[in-house]
Amino acid sequence: MPSLLFIDIIQTCVHILKSIVLDWGTKRIKDTKLPGMAPNERSIGELSSEQADTLATMFRALGDANRLRLIYACLVHGSCVQDLASRFGLSSSLVSHNLRILKTLRLMRADRRGKRVFYTVDDDHIRDVLSDMIVHVSEDSEHRRISI
Repeated sequence: MPSLLFIDIIQTCVHILKSIVLDWGTKRIKDTKLPGMAPNERSIGELSSEQADTLATMFRALGDANRLRLIYACLVHGSCVQDLASRFGLSSSLVSHNLRILKTLRLMRADRRGKRVFYTVDDDHIRDVLSDMIVHVSEDSEHRRISI
């Protein structure tokens, strides 16, 4: 059964996608206006199959509680595998595996400092999306939580 945090993430995808400039290679999503939108409010066009698959893969990766905890721990300052493993009580190999997945999806980046590799959130877009999600799930909501 998916975690409540993952369900909240999925429920806010539309809101989150509005805050991201989506650009895959040379294909840029066409900026369109919907009736009733404010003049400075922007809407995004339809997602291609490739874009939808990429986003779905990213959200599936974020659906794992350990990965969410790891990426949250690296939002502001970089952390190495050993520090994260000890902080969360996980094995170094599990932390390393999850960080590799997040790095492959371009959600995190690795910077070598001496003999250690420090992981941080890859860019401000990712940082903003994750921060918005955290604020969203922290808010008191009158919306009923549902399980999928």
